[in-house]
Amino acid sequence: MAAAGNPLVAKVLGRYPDVNGLEFPPDTVDWTEMEIDLFIGSGGFLKPKRKKAVPVVAATPSLSPSTAGYSSSAPVLAPVTPPASALQTAAASTAKVLAVPNGVSSATPAASAAATAAEPAVAASTSAVPPWQSPVVADIVRVQRKFLQAEVELMQTEGKQWVVPLTTFMEDVGPRGLRMVAALNKCERSRSAALMKGANFDLRVLKETYGTGILLREFALEVASLEHSDIMSVLWCETCIELPCSPFIPMTQALVPASGGTAVCTGRFNLVLVDMQTMSVVNDTNVYERVAVPLRQSLGIPKPSGKEGVPKFPRIYPSRGRPFAPQQLMKTNVTLLPSDCDMYRVIFHPEVASICERVNFSCGLGFREEPGVAIYANLSKPASAGTCFEVFVFIEHADGQARALYLFANKGGSGAAAVTMAVFGVYGPPPGRLASEDVSACAATKFALLHGFAALGKAGGTDKDIDLSKCSRSS
Repeated sequence: MAAAGNPLVAKVLGRYPDVNGLEFPPDTVDWTEMEIDLFIGSGGFLKPKRKKAVPVVAATPSLSPSTAGYSSSAPVLAPVTPPASALQTAAASTAKVLAVPNGVSSATPAASAAATAAEPAVAASTSAVPPWQSPVVADIVRVQRKFLQAEVELMQTEGKQWVVPLTTFMEDVGPRGLRMVAALNKCERSRSAALMKGANFDLRVLKETYGTGILLREFALEVASLEHSDIMSVLWCETCIELPCSPFIPMTQALVPASGGTAVCTGRFNLVLVDMQTMSVVNDTNVYERVAVPLRQSLGIPKPSGKEGVPKFPRIYPSRGRPFAPQQLMKTNVTLLPSDCDMYRVIFHPEVASICERVNFSCGLGFREEPGVAIYANLSKPASAGTCFEVFVFIEHADGQARALYLFANKGGSGAAAVTMAVFGVYGPPPGRLASEDVSACAATKFALLHGFAALGKAGGTDKDIDLSKCSRSS
């Protein structure tokens, strides 16, 4: 496990007595103590990024047409001058036809386009330039940034929440309507816009100004309707943020049709503030408040009294009055793909829904083509691209729906330490409803029971949340 040649590895490992089986890359020998600490503290998914030395290439004399193997009579093409861009004009024309809700800030898309038009144009070069440096591309990037700003400006406050209009596109709609992964993506996009709108925060600002980041630990989504099967339909995303105490930033969200009525889906997301150097949760109230104060001011949220707490997920959802009682256990393997991960190469939470769909098809489950109508995920440990899991699926059929608990475990592991995450999914006709027992069955305290039954052949136990007494193992 330890990297040979760097005595600092053993020193840092002494601070993490519970870490076992962590594989170190070959260049660990050159790492500093802080870099090793960051790698171990993050479970191995944060590695130091060092600039590579740029090789010096000797200049070569330019070749004339004849020395290059061409006839001297062959025509020589002159460098193409990039055409003057008309994107500013197009942006201004587009902005004029955007419908802006009442109450939106005066910094509208039209104002943003006007600001773009006022910027000095990039002079066209008379010499050949790489495509990414051409004035046309520079204009495209500038206009894209303006429209991103316009999207943030379209977000407005409504009471103690933010609302923003979102459009459904081809990738958002499946055979049965709005895809669950699309709903999760739109909620994530709205959270990012809310942080930018409320306090001018994004991940870069949080890291560079405060040395912090935001980590999603668990989330849930319930689908009430599979409407909006047409592309280019509009949904309003409502985002309500709570700032009770360090390090918690819980949010609740809903996607509501622009025409009004009940929400298409509702979700809860438990985010925590983390120290980017140690990848541990921020327990410093002063650091937390520096981030929380401008967000509270933007929504008029009063400062907490100190007695507030964060509601546990099992307490948020109603009790079904009986434990989750699976009748069948299935097993397969799944590998996390780069497309399942974000820019940090760790699993991007909306893709959890897609990964479970892949598991359903791999196991040949009878409900594999049914739409997902509810999901809860406990992301207990980081999971990165290339990781191969043994996935144990506990299945219960009840009330015309299939309810499945997915246990993602490292191969060769034993007990609770082997489990990286647990997911609960509901498949079938909407509405999808989660119960307190479903969420509690995915808690870390249940990992040993579930993995012992599924991987080690231990006898099934029964408590108020899980009943394995009638669960048959697949052959």
